[in-house]
Amino acid sequence: MGAYIAVKFSVFEIEAHALLMKHATKLSRVFSQLFLDWAFAQGVMRVTASIIEGLESVVNHCLRIGFQKEGFKRNALTVGGEIRGVHILGMTKEEYELRW
Repeated sequence: MGAYIAVKFSVFEIEAHALLMKHATKLSRVFSQLFLDWAFAQGVMRVTASIIEGLESVVNHCLRIGFQKEGFKRNALTVGGEIRGVHILGMTKEEYELRW
């Protein structure tokens, strides 16, 4: 189905990186909820997701599960030789507790 990678950015924050297979779409919200349950059980105050420009369906998925838009880094990286930006999304512990 895929995996989540959690990068402990600090004692207060985990960065989330999702690697979900296309056939996992139907269960992606359940998988995301399990990841967020685990992440916030680690005692962090926030989870951050950085999403490459052009992956708007991933941005929409994150917004539907409770992440908030926090910004956009222009010209942040290259993908296949093309310069792309990065969407920055975040969820605080308080938002998580209200969402789930």
